[in-house]
Amino acid sequence: MVGPDHRTTYNSVKLSLIVLFKQLELEFLVACRTAPGHSWANPAERIMSLLNICFQNTALSREESTSDIDQIIKSCNGMSEIRRKSEKVDGLKDKLIESLKPMMTMLENRAKRVQLKGKPFQVFPAADDMDVEQTEARVTLFNPTISVGKYQQTHMTKARGFKEYIEKHCQERHYVFQIRRCSDAECCLLPSREWQWLPDPILDYTRQHYKAFEAVLGTVTTEKDRPSFTNQTIAAVAQEQQGCENRILVAQNVRSTVTCTECDKPRCVYSKLKLTPRDVRALKHRIDKYDYTCGAILAPEGDVLHGKVFVRLQMACTTHIEFSYYGSSVGRVDICAQCASPDTTKDPELLKKFKIVLPVCKACVHGNKEVPKTNPKK
Repeated sequence: MVGPDHRTTYNSVKLSLIVLFKQLELEFLVACRTAPGHSWANPAERIMSLLNICFQNTALSREESTSDIDQIIKSCNGMSEIRRKSEKVDGLKDKLIESLKPMMTMLENRAKRVQLKGKPFQVFPAADDMDVEQTEARVTLFNPTISVGKYQQTHMTKARGFKEYIEKHCQERHYVFQIRRCSDAECCLLPSREWQWLPDPILDYTRQHYKAFEAVLGTVTTEKDRPSFTNQTIAAVAQEQQGCENRILVAQNVRSTVTCTECDKPRCVYSKLKLTPRDVRALKHRIDKYDYTCGAILAPEGDVLHGKVFVRLQMACTTHIEFSYYGSSVGRVDICAQCASPDTTKDPELLKKFKIVLPVCKACVHGNKEVPKTNPKK
């Protein structure tokens, strides 16, 4: 799992960058994220080593609140459940923040004592509800058809003009998202200079080294030379990172599901052995606490479930629901394999040719999306 504010492939992140681009009246904006396993190259990540020192031997505990509030908080399995209950229970949010303030003040004071090259760390207050509302209000100003808080793929497909804006002003890559003003004076103010897209890394003729930045700047490039772009490399990297071979990820080993926060599709959680009640509770707590997205690791190193539960890493939000989902006891056979919507049917013509055909809704069929199928009949 990764922080959703870092994934430049998320619609919510794209929207926030577009709002920032417009608010600051920029001509060109480039947002990059670090490739997996290379956080050492990110200065923001290297700062964590200093913070680890200043937070050593620190007990993180909140102050006691009223008995009724404490009972509600203890009954919740994660922040998502606390947020849901705070909408129904008056005073829950304020009481929780009040009980956390002493701990937060202590952490702020310790962080301010740390220095980097003679400069002390600064602590900034988190965005409050008003800041969040003002930022989200700018989203509707950018595109009134976008509903506040609904930025998943299923919602954004209904937002008129969003896809057109992306195609006209943006360049999307796996690790980079770029925005620039177009040359249409009726759409954008003309930029003071013609900005070139940040180029993709391109291998030279030896196929052992990448070309110099100056050699590819201003040329049309693609992601064909990204190390994890080829299917063979993706399979090898995915199996290494997920901690098990793909042959283990079959329907009989499906123990639960986790829903992607971006595309709303259920993804299978596998385990070679039946999960103990303790493992089930730990899995539920992790799913409630963190946002999962397709292709993310469910139980990283250091987690109690590491090496016990797995998810298929060769997944993207555009990937259909797995065959093993429909063949397991935890899956539903009545949801669309492409968008997870109900009221689906199986193509009768394909059923004559294939033993397994996944259900696809009419909207996806009309959208020319593939009907997943396997095991041709002889």
